[in-house]
Amino acid sequence: MKRNLISLSIVLLAWPVLLAAADSGCTAKVRSLNVSIPAPAEGFVEVGNEKREYFREHEGTRLLCAFVTSTDLQRLRKPAEGGDRYMLVRAGRKLEARDVSPADFERVIAALKPQLDTRINDVVKKTEDKLKSDYKELHRREEVSISQPVSLGTFETKDTYGFGVLVSASVSGRPNKKGVIETVLIRLNKRFVYLYVYALYVDETTVKWARDTAENWARQILASNPE
Repeated sequence: MKRNLISLSIVLLAWPVLLAAADSGCTAKVRSLNVSIPAPAEGFVEVGNEKREYFREHEGTRLLCAFVTSTDLQRLRKPAEGGDRYMLVRAGRKLEARDVSPADFERVIAALKPQLDTRINDVVKKTEDKLKSDYKELHRREEVSISQPVSLGTFETKDTYGFGVLVSASVSGRPNKKGVIETVLIRLNKRFVYLYVYALYVDETTVKWARDTAENWARQILASNPE
């Protein structure tokens, strides 16, 4: 009986730790500043230092945190691909060392808005070219293509600007796959940070889930890092 009580006490003491592990966030450094990034949604965990490098780097940004489902974490391989839903946090290299005021952020967003479609198309084209190059290096003969993205609209609040797109990728001999990508630019502790929410498209509920997750996550991050 005494042994059972001791075991139960250990479990009860460990329970908050287990809960935290199941909903793990991430602490990252943007230059000299530490920022706290909570988990984006229930069931998602941060991949940790070793597996964070599995995610591809984007030109001009540095990966801070990566979140996947607990199930996907167990089977994550390098390079990280194949998961139905995942989220990333990246810092802009050019602005990482610079204090960004609310006015600076507004000017950046104002300059971005007229160019948004062009910039998105450029990113998609670079991604397609990179995939083709990767396939060629691996001596794979499949043809890879990514469709022109379809805009899913934008949202904007103080220190936040987000936009979503729907893209379709095809590899010869395989069914096409559609994906929803929500991108959020936020001013976090006077730094410029990017959030990405990726979801394999199933139906319109996918679009709503990605948008709601992106908006709520941005609010949580800002609330966790007051200036």
